[in-house]
Amino acid sequence: MELIGICMRGAASPEGPYDNNVMLSRNRARSLATFVTERLGQLNYNINDICTRTQAEDYPYLVLVMRRNQDPDTEEVATIVDQCGGDERLTKKMLQKAQGGRLWTRLLKEYYPNLRAARMVMFFRRARDLEPLALAPKYTPLAFTRDGPSSFILHPLPFGLSRRERPHALSIGTNILYDAFYLPNYGWAPSPNIILEYYPRRGNWTIVGSFTFPYYHRWGKHKFYQIRDYHLEARRYFSPGFHHTGLYLAAYANCNIYGIGFSKRKGWEGEGVGGAVKVGYAVNLGKRWRLDLYAAGGVYWTKFDPYVYGNPITGSEADGLYYYNYTGDVRLFKKRNHHRTWVGPTEVGVTFTWDLLFYRLRKSGASFRRYE
Repeated sequence: MELIGICMRGAASPEGPYDNNVMLSRNRARSLATFVTERLGQLNYNINDICTRTQAEDYPYLVLVMRRNQDPDTEEVATIVDQCGGDERLTKKMLQKAQGGRLWTRLLKEYYPNLRAARMVMFFRRARDLEPLALAPKYTPLAFTRDGPSSFILHPLPFGLSRRERPHALSIGTNILYDAFYLPNYGWAPSPNIILEYYPRRGNWTIVGSFTFPYYHRWGKHKFYQIRDYHLEARRYFSPGFHHTGLYLAAYANCNIYGIGFSKRKGWEGEGVGGAVKVGYAVNLGKRWRLDLYAAGGVYWTKFDPYVYGNPITGSEADGLYYYNYTGDVRLFKKRNHHRTWVGPTEVGVTFTWDLLFYRLRKSGASFRRYE
């Protein structure tokens, strides 16, 4: 066996000022590196690579220990750690706020003292004339916590995150009220719609985009229902721990084009823009499913032209065409002669969303440096 590398990590518990914990973690990593290199030198080991890693406040290891102990608050802590994306200062602040400070007080007493440690992982391969030695999945990396001048305690090391611990980046959904839409004077008109929600790495804000695209026509009855609506929204959740559930407020803007007709003499086509504020509530239905209920109110402004079947001046339908409902001098005609402003309710929704299968890799906030 050939020792090809060692990775060492020093960490502190979250008590005390953050800058002081940074210094403590660096000193622990440095002390362990000195101790190990001295002992390996005595054994004539040739080490190709030695690095040290500092993690001032070791929240990933906190989550691992809580999960091992089947702590009831594990998932809440894991969610906060994941969503903070390695920002230890933000993680500390959010944990201190969780459960009105009660969670932080309990963690301080039950878990934090065990986070003061220096850990090490050693990498080996077979002799060069043999095939490389691959680590089987059953092997668990071990961490070494110094306990006295020359002895160590073995601990499992959180060596990356499983997929379910990595936060999803995107969800997809549909408003089932649109999918079962009934339009008076027209009839049933299920309106296909897609809703995408992007979860940033940190914070309670998300970005939502949606597209609604019904395209129906009944030529014989002169009925039409054709819309292209584009919607962009910023959403703020209020649940602690970045769960993206519970109460939220949002603001959105939308634009659309449309052609709607109910009969030979009753139809419109035009374009519109709008904006609104929304209040909603989201609940989890499982690991990846969620139900979202919401209502919105705001303003919508549109420019449009009525159209009729046949010539609006003579009333003739001989050519079988649709015309704008305009009977004045054609030289004075301007497209979109009409406009209207609506202030009031603009949207209601019962939405099912589903987290997509791909995951976003977390970037650690820890620093790496080579030991010299």
